[in-house]
Amino acid sequence: NTAITTIENVKALGSTKVMETYFINEVSLKENVAPTVVSATLTATNTVKLTFSEAVSDDTEYDFEVLVGGNSQAKVETVSLGATTAVTTADLKIATVDADELAKGILLKGLDTLDIVDAAGNKLSVPTNVTVAQ
Repeated sequence: NTAITTIENVKALGSTKVMETYFINEVSLKENVAPTVVSATLTATNTVKLTFSEAVSDDTEYDFEVLVGGNSQAKVETVSLGATTAVTTADLKIATVDADELAKGILLKGLDTLDIVDAAGNKLSVPTNVTVAQ
C-alpha cells in the first residue's frame, strides 16, 4: 500500500517563518494488523463455523486443538482450517460431540503449528482459547 505523506507547518524554535509544505506519495507501507477470530459457533455436532476479522487462508499444518471442558480429550484432537483460498468464514470439521461434551463446553486452542494468515502474511492472533458458542 502506498501512503501519501504531508509535512507542513514546521518552523524553527522562536521563528515565525514556516517551512514550505513537503509532499511525498512514494512511501510503501506494509499492513501488519494480525487477523483474529471474531466468532466460533457450533453449527452441527461436528462443525464449528469460524468468522475472522479479515480474509485469511491456511496451509496444511494443524491449527487448533479441540478441548472439552477446558481439557484435552482422551485422544487429542487436532484440526486444520484447510482454507487454501482467502475466506472470512469457514467450517471447521471436528469429531462429533455429544450432549455431555456440549454441557462441559467446547474450546479451540491455537497450536504452535497454526499457519492461518491474511493476504499480507500476518499470522492469525489467538492469545487465548476460543470459546465455541452453541
